[in-house]
Amino acid sequence: MKPKLIRLEEADVGIPAQMDYLMGPERDLAGGSVRSRYLICSTPRSGSTALADLLGKSGGAGDPLEYLNARLMAGWLRSRGGGRELDLLHYLEEIEARRTSPNGVFGLKVHSYQLRQIWGGDHESIKAFLSRFDHLVFVGRRDKLAQAVSLSRARVTQIWTSEDRRFLAEDDPRLHMEVPFNPALIAECLEMIASGELAWLRLFRATRRKPLVLEYENFVADMAGSTRKILNALGVQGSDLPASPHLRKQGAKADPLLVKFRQYLGVDAGNSL
Repeated sequence: MKPKLIRLEEADVGIPAQMDYLMGPERDLAGGSVRSRYLICSTPRSGSTALADLLGKSGGAGDPLEYLNARLMAGWLRSRGGGRELDLLHYLEEIEARRTSPNGVFGLKVHSYQLRQIWGGDHESIKAFLSRFDHLVFVGRRDKLAQAVSLSRARVTQIWTSEDRRFLAEDDPRLHMEVPFNPALIAECLEMIASGELAWLRLFRATRRKPLVLEYENFVADMAGSTRKILNALGVQGSDLPASPHLRKQGAKADPLLVKFRQYLGVDAGNSL
């Protein structure tokens, strides 16, 4: 993987207190050298954050955050005195040193569009990045319409996980925002999800890698069992799983935005797409 200097924009802030917590020393692990790396290859609103949370809390799978998210990278720079430029190789080495489990397992979660944001059309560097990982876990979702509605809501409110709420002031307007029905935005989100999933499938073919596949619908039906399956595939045995994190089923069939969008498309709400 070629050296890469990343220039972050002023907008790459997120919720500063949350980013500082995620990238702060209190989450560091007393790990040694890395013996195994895994990559969670995800699409937005697929349950990948909840999966990463459970894997991290198992005690044997590192702390697989979205380390190539510009907001987390900005938090890392802020913890080192600020600045807008980041040396990618040095950053990844530092993250591995801090977030590898004592058993030598390191994990990272990424969306395919984040790879394009960093490397653009440099497919060889993207493939070289994937080659660093011993295991790939692809997390997707069967109901793409529900996924698109969930993504559109998150883009409007800028609340991406239930954890975000913990770092917002009680009077933050995002907490009580009424999200209007915007079929154009939902359609845009649907295209983003479809193209992101296709990008992963093309990468798997190009690198001749066969990922372990986990679908959102199966994950939410049995979060502990699904996480245990991933841990077994990673060769992590005997880790204790905490109680499943709260995961609101985004885009559930009763979601008024989803009902309206299905009506807009002329799709029977009883059919699963």
